[in-house]
Amino acid sequence: MEIVIIENNKHYREGLKTILNQIDDFKVVFDCCNFMDFINFIKKEPADIILLDYDIAESELCKISEIITNLIPNIRIIIISNYSDICYFKKLINIGITDIILKNSVKTEFEKKIRSVFNDGKSII
Repeated sequence: MEIVIIENNKHYREGLKTILNQIDDFKVVFDCCNFMDFINFIKKEPADIILLDYDIAESELCKISEIITNLIPNIRIIIISNYSDICYFKKLINIGITDIILKNSVKTEFEKKIRSVFNDGKSII
């Protein structure tokens, strides 16, 4: 699975990248701290899953989701967030967000979440 991480915090992004690259079948093909860098990359390279920092996307989440799904219709988008508001995030499924995971999740939780959305493409919120 080819994964893109869009995360504002460089230390968190690097740590997550290191952890995910240790998992069989997982490869972080790109990581960045802003959406425009991602757009420039994704036009040239494929990816299966995007881990998107909620803090980056919050104000324009609908627009960002639409751009991503127009560029890559079958991509899965998992929001990574510091907090969980399940009622709010359930609404995001309607705009192309596949699922959410908390930033403080452990390696096995990231693996399980990514595999589940990749295998069936459905949210498990």
